[in-house]
Formats: sequence, C-alpha cells, structure tokens
Amino acid sequence: MEQLSIGDLDQVAAKQQAFEADLLSLTEKIKSEFARIAGNAQQFTEIYAESVDSVLGNVETGMDQMKDFMGRCEALELHLAGVEVLSKQVSVMRRLCEDLEVKTAKLRKC
Repeated sequence: MEQLSIGDLDQVAAKQQAFEADLLSLTEKIKSEFARIAGNAQQFTEIYAESVDSVLGNVETGMDQMKDFMGRCEALELHLAGVEVLSKQVSVMRRLCEDLEVKTAKLRKC
C-alpha cells in the first residue's frame, strides 16, 4: 500500500471538509425547499377548504331561494285558478249580455 504524505493527507482532509460543507449546504437547501413546499401545500389546502365552504354556502342559499320561488309559484297558481274562474264567469256574463242585446234589438223592431 502506498504511503501518503502529510500534504496529501491535508489535501484529502480539505476535500472531505469541502464535501461535508457542500453536503450540509445541500441538505439545508433541501430542508428549506421542503418547508416552502409544505407551506404552499398548507395554503392550498386552506384555500381549497374555504372554496368548498363557500360553494356549499352558495348551494344552500340557492336551494333556499329555489324553495321560496317554488312556494311563490304555488301561491301564484292558486291565485291564477281564481282568475280563471273569474274569467269564465265574465265570459258567461258577456254572452248573456250579447243575448240580451240581440233580444232587445228584436223587441225594438217589433
């Protein structure tokens, strides 16, 4: 086996220290990036949760408004049924008035 001089050993030690420093720097950068990624993931999760809550609130509001609208439509339908009956009565009265007018006209001619 080859013997290394003190200078060679110092160079190997310096290279090893440089490698350790580079490795430490790299692991710190990786740690920092993972922390940033985790922070972003948490932010996105919170935004998603808020969005889902907002959509659910909007859907519930929409459903409540739809129920109110349906109730108003039913009330309008009841009112329109009364108007329809009234319309039929007016039609009958109009026909009777026309018949009366025709009969009155005949009486005048006589």
